[in-house]
Amino acid sequence: MTNYEYTFPDEVKLVKHDPDTGKEISRLSFAEIRGVYQSETYAAMGVGLRPEFRAVLPSWEDDYHDEQRLEWSGVPYRIIRAYRTDDGMAELTCTRLKSHVSDLNTGGIG
Repeated sequence: MTNYEYTFPDEVKLVKHDPDTGKEISRLSFAEIRGVYQSETYAAMGVGLRPEFRAVLPSWEDDYHDEQRLEWSGVPYRIIRAYRTDDGMAELTCTRLKSHVSDLNTGGIG
């Protein structure tokens, strides 16, 4: 893997549920936080979601492992869409978690 620390200025915590142990597994990754596409915003709003940003990770294979949640600046977000770009990066579209909703058993990622 190429060293991307300096070109990906943000750091996020990726979180997923381990079905075997029932525990959360988390790890840090470099990312670049970007806005969401207008078309993606409208599509998500049509199903009751409000995407807030995209977290772009350097590598789909090395940096994204089916996590369901992302934390950025201490704020938890649900990953509502994970996409592999043509150049092999991972784009994760995120929406803020509501405090009373569990995100770990919500099924697959869109």
